[in-house]
Amino acid sequence: MKSKVWIIITVIVSLTPLIWILDFVKDKQKYEEVVKANTIEACEAYLTMPRNEVIVKNYVDEVKHLKKVFEREIEEETRRLLLEQRAKEEAEKWRTDDLAWNEATSRNTSIAFKKYLELYPTGKRVQQATKLVIDREVDEIFGKDHGRLPAMDKTSQGQGSTSRISVYNNTAYILTLRYSGTESKIIDIPSRSRQSISLSNGNYRIAASVNAANVRNYAGSENLTGGNYDVEYYISSSSSTYKPHYRP
Repeated sequence: MKSKVWIIITVIVSLTPLIWILDFVKDKQKYEEVVKANTIEACEAYLTMPRNEVIVKNYVDEVKHLKKVFEREIEEETRRLLLEQRAKEEAEKWRTDDLAWNEATSRNTSIAFKKYLELYPTGKRVQQATKLVIDREVDEIFGKDHGRLPAMDKTSQGQGSTSRISVYNNTAYILTLRYSGTESKIIDIPSRSRQSISLSNGNYRIAASVNAANVRNYAGSENLTGGNYDVEYYISSSSSTYKPHYRP
């Protein structure tokens, strides 16, 4: 009886390596099928199939890595298609003059009105869009951190419907002034230079900025009643702190 038992045990022990080899060959074939198929579905099928725990490490890590590569590719492709779809939808909103104007007025930002002007430089609402670009830029400066512009000096009275403003830019930068009101205008004044601008009488919001990131914007209001006005803007600094300031 003992001899029969030992024979059975001997046969099982001797067959075990053969079984492992067959399992290994089968696992390798499945792995090669995954590589050939080159799909995330093949990876998932391989990772969920029953396998001998002894050889489980043979190709599992490689297939898991391959699955992650496929997942990243799918995410990137999905993102690309989404961006393409959004770009098409965005282009459709600006396809004609009327559609573009509706979109610009709906967004009601300086960027939107600038885009309208870029797409339709001879469009039906160029004059209106040009004014709204300035109006919205003034809104945006008023809506963020800004300093307060001092009042201008009125140098002479006038009976006409317009006011004339003389501005001296006593800074080291290009000074941009935006006037938003009865009419809207923008002027760029070079450093250490003077320019004049004429505006219809009325209430105006004024925004001043320079082409320097470390100088804050300034804003204020004026009621123009005709005649001549004069103003000088400069920037002062003290010790190591850079303090922008505009003065009349």
